[in-house]
Amino acid sequence: MRITPIIETYFLEADIDISDWDALCDAATDFKSTYDVPMNTIQYEDTALMPRIEDTPIVKEMVDNILQTVGQATSYPLELYELWGCKKQYKQSMMFHSHWDPKIHNHANLSFAFYAQADERNGNLVFPMHIYNCFIERKFTPGRGKLVVFPSWLFHYTEHEDNPEAPDRIVISGNLKVSE
Repeated sequence: MRITPIIETYFLEADIDISDWDALCDAATDFKSTYDVPMNTIQYEDTALMPRIEDTPIVKEMVDNILQTVGQATSYPLELYELWGCKKQYKQSMMFHSHWDPKIHNHANLSFAFYAQADERNGNLVFPMHIYNCFIERKFTPGRGKLVVFPSWLFHYTEHEDNPEAPDRIVISGNLKVSE
């Protein structure tokens, strides 16, 4: 397992292995058939998977691995607060958003994106930041097993899937909060 914390810019990046990638991809996407809308129109508020998939062994394995990895880089205990899956296909992307909303007293402290299926041909995860008069853009190239952890308040988006040869990007994202 490789862990690269980048404290100066608020990110943690790690590679995590899962015992059954196909089962994890299925867990992240099969629930969408219960919604009466096309998959690419389902947004953050509509995609909460907890507890729908957490009880499956492969999702529990993934969550345990993520909590263990993040726990090695933080000095406080964290627990899973929310979990959802997202599948993006050719010509799709994820809109500009954050995972924190002060109006609803969101308890999320850290958020993550975990790539169950993706490679370097897929669109990047992008964090545009303005710090004083400087514009900084941090991009993460997708890859199966890549975990990207960031503060929940940090805005981000994904680039369009513009390569027809790229696999569908399947990401399981979630929010973590400090354990009480």
